[in-house]
Amino acid sequence: MRRLSLIFVLILSGATGAAAQGVTPWGDPDLQGTWTNQTPTPLERPTALGSKRFFTAAEAAAFEATALSRLLDLVAPEVPLSG
Repeated sequence: MRRLSLIFVLILSGATGAAAQGVTPWGDPDLQGTWTNQTPTPLERPTALGSKRFFTAAEAAAFEATALSRLLDLVAPEVPLSG
């Protein structure tokens, strides 16, 4: 009976492959997919926030409203103007 239980556990543990667990065959996390930066949340914390932990609802709305202009300000110097 003990041997049968061990075989059953081994079969079940082998049924979940690396792809089902979201890891590569060598054990690293599988990060494949489509990644985008279309979010008002910055990748790094802005220094202007200091130690502030949360936005108020009004501050969050204002931050989201200015997200596109802030993004374009970062890209604008790299975009050549057409005549």
